[in-house]
Amino acid sequence: MRMRPNVSRNTGRLLQVFSMHCEARRTRQTRRKKQDEISRRRLLVGAGKSGQLKHFFVAWIERFLRAEDVRIVDFGAGTGLLAQLLERHAGKRVRCLEPAENMKAHLPDDTLDSLGECSADSLDFIYSSNVLEHIEDDKSIERGMCRTLRPGGRVFLYLPAFQCLFSALDRKVGHYRRYDKAMVRRLFPDDTWKILSLHYADSLGFAGSLWFKAFGKVRAAYSLPPLIFYDRVLFPLSRAIDWITQGTVVGKNILFCAEKL
Repeated sequence: MRMRPNVSRNTGRLLQVFSMHCEARRTRQTRRKKQDEISRRRLLVGAGKSGQLKHFFVAWIERFLRAEDVRIVDFGAGTGLLAQLLERHAGKRVRCLEPAENMKAHLPDDTLDSLGECSADSLDFIYSSNVLEHIEDDKSIERGMCRTLRPGGRVFLYLPAFQCLFSALDRKVGHYRRYDKAMVRRLFPDDTWKILSLHYADSLGFAGSLWFKAFGKVRAAYSLPPLIFYDRVLFPLSRAIDWITQGTVVGKNILFCAEKL
């Protein structure tokens, strides 16, 4: 039976509308991905330019860095901002380790891909900022650090704290977990490591993260002005609270340093 002309025309229009809808949807998805990438880059640049948090982290490293520590590795160096700051302030040569190809354009030619490239007992100091939570098998990293550090060598870590703060933002940036003190102690057992420091940091950040988990939007987390405001205004206040509480109560992050036995 032949289809009536008007039915055929209506079917054609429906197909055309459906095709246009699919194309518009693909265009929106492509535009959204580009906007997310631009936001991530702005966030990265902003984090590098905002000094409070970066200088706070470097100041903590310097507390545990000794004069004889010359073989230093930045584990998960990113664009190398922390390595540059540490070299500038402590006068130490830092070798970067970064497996992500899109980051290596910012890093020296001798950048490492993994700790497997380092021989046993060859390093004096390893530090890392917000990296282990991106690695599913973090125990393998602890074993690699233990193998490559000399006896008496030190590891310094800055980690996201409290699984109760785990949110859509953690999932979006590829976090497998957030840590607490008990988890860190299990990861770095006392038969292999002597813990020199283990406490929470950024008390106000804990409250802010709880609020974000309940009410925040993931896309808003990439906005540069709030990041700069928090870094320049709220983070110094948070540090004052941490000084009063001695990092024993809560915090958005964990500061950890241990020495290989």
